[in-house]
Amino acid sequence: MKTARCYPRCLWALIPLGLIATGAAAAERSPPGETGKPAKPSAAALKLLEYREPVNGLVARIEGIRWSYPHSEYVALRLENRGKTPVEVPSPYPADDKEPCPYSLWGRDFGKWKLVPWEKEWRKEHDRPWSVGPKSGNVVLQPGDSVLFLLGGHLEGGFGDERPLDDMAELAIVVYREKAATKYGWTGKLQTPPYPIHTGEKLWHELREPLPLPTYFPQFSPKRKEFLSGPNDGTVPFTELRNSNCALVRQLGRYPAPDVARFLAKRVAEEKNVDLRNFLTVYLYAAAVGDFEDEPFITRGGIFARERQQVLAALDRQRQRDGPDWQPTRKWVTDTLLDAFQSSPTSAELASALGELRCKEAVPLLVKMLRIPERCNCAAAALEKIGDPRAVPALLEILPAAAAADERRSTVYLSTHSAVLDALVELKATEAVPAIIELAKKSNGHPGYLLALQRLGDSRTIPPLLEMLQAYKKTPGADDKDQYHFDRLVETLAALRAKQAVPVLLKHLGRESCVEALGELGDPQAIPALQKVAAGKGTIAVAAKLAIAKLGEGDPTPRYVALLADKTLSDNEKRIVAERLEETKSPLAIPHLVAVIRNDPNRYATFGSIQGLGQIKDLAAAEALIRSFDFDYTGKSKEEHEMRPAARPSDYPAAIAKSLRQLTGANIGTNPAHWRKWWNEEGKKGEWLK
Repeated sequence: MKTARCYPRCLWALIPLGLIATGAAAAERSPPGETGKPAKPSAAALKLLEYREPVNGLVARIEGIRWSYPHSEYVALRLENRGKTPVEVPSPYPADDKEPCPYSLWGRDFGKWKLVPWEKEWRKEHDRPWSVGPKSGNVVLQPGDSVLFLLGGHLEGGFGDERPLDDMAELAIVVYREKAATKYGWTGKLQTPPYPIHTGEKLWHELREPLPLPTYFPQFSPKRKEFLSGPNDGTVPFTELRNSNCALVRQLGRYPAPDVARFLAKRVAEEKNVDLRNFLTVYLYAAAVGDFEDEPFITRGGIFARERQQVLAALDRQRQRDGPDWQPTRKWVTDTLLDAFQSSPTSAELASALGELRCKEAVPLLVKMLRIPERCNCAAAALEKIGDPRAVPALLEILPAAAAADERRSTVYLSTHSAVLDALVELKATEAVPAIIELAKKSNGHPGYLLALQRLGDSRTIPPLLEMLQAYKKTPGADDKDQYHFDRLVETLAALRAKQAVPVLLKHLGRESCVEALGELGDPQAIPALQKVAAGKGTIAVAAKLAIAKLGEGDPTPRYVALLADKTLSDNEKRIVAERLEETKSPLAIPHLVAVIRNDPNRYATFGSIQGLGQIKDLAAAEALIRSFDFDYTGKSKEEHEMRPAARPSDYPAAIAKSLRQLTGANIGTNPAHWRKWWNEEGKKGEWLK
């Protein structure tokens, strides 16, 4: 077809339209001066836009690797005619089945290029990819035209299997034509520039401007088959709209939203299949509001559920009334949904969509919806996203009733009142603090209320929470729920930096939460009591040692390192210490972490130290990780617990490469020679530190 250029509180919120306004709406709500100018794209990001020299007027580049359920991978290939005469682009499926496929995939780990075979199921007797293109047969491009193919398959990977691309840093596609069989045919070899496999998607997001929509975009289909490699039944075909087309809708996120909206509007008008038309309609309105998601949720519970049809039907009726000159806009979508909501004020689907669109005109209707028990959750979630302070009085009024209703359900994690609390916190409604405190007391310190008080951060919270802590008495009959509430109460006071709690905490040193809180509050008077706990055994003793290390003078990093080297600690205890050491991100830890990597037989300590080095933004950390490739890891593979898989020696270089990639942004695989070369030529200059 030729074209112009928070987490949901209920299942109802998991609709595709629920993702259509996140970026644009957030920008609209940002106070002046806080958003700032977008960062300048890096040189690596700008390289993604480059082409090699034209071959017969044609240029080609890779525009991403697209995942498609269940685990297929598609390489998005754009070909563009930069010449002055028409030129033919070959189909991945030649008319003659005996003719070789003109497309081949190549990968490398900064070494020699290797041919990457397409999925066996697709290529059968011949080596050819599973292709999603604009139409069957070859495509003739006029000067300035472009075409997009999605080429791939599973790339030889199954469930839990390693794919060839996993161990490669770059890939490229070569288009080879041996003979020109038609008027606009050509001969020669056309190659894309190398594409960074593991960092490519991150680099695309650095570019300020979206790419132009290709003149010819692949066709959506209600019947396209993909293959699911299961553990028992081998490879079986299945057809499902959301699976077979999701790679295409994800790729559309790469292009300007207005162009995508026009393209989809035309596609929806032409589509005869009802299911596919509804499927595309969802993405049409996502593009219309100016923020087409790169990786949207397609469904949870079915895209064609009855409630979703309310949204689609309302939008489709308005589109038909507006006639052939209709153009989708953000205001049009919002007004249409608002009109539908006024007619169906109990529709959870419409409420969720208007919440995602940050529609302040819907606040009065949503406030009324709060009083419907079955819809309170969804209405509160929508009001949280809209962020209008007019909703605070209604949320405060409904909170006790929502809490009482949840208590009757006898749940530990309450759902409806949690949505109301989240909305009050998002609105920074400090006037809700007294009411939340009363509910916390009544529920014996339920974690939901404590978390809300912690997030609001109001100093009025501390005295009543201290009273609750002082009133706690450990009894022989105390159940796990009461002790869990007690631990959350302690954590809340520590997060609020309530040093007044120290004397009370010292009376409960048998609880690990109290020991950890004493370390967080930073009061040295707790050290003598903690030393007695540290003389014991188990995780509580380790928690006491960590607390003492944090309460000491100066940087605690050396004390954490000394504790990590303690051979009396168990695997789990060493993991706890390693996590605390990682949090410091201090250059002082570098030589100690290297010593642990080299000498400590405990694999948890080793992996933790490797990960910790990757968190330290320092030249010495990168150099130390590169040196760590040469250490001997064969003695670290022993595993004490039969249920835990043993670590392989090859796991350690993989962990080092991952830490280096996170630290430096370079993606060079697990070959030490390649990393040393990179370090000598680029890394030691420190450009990656900026």
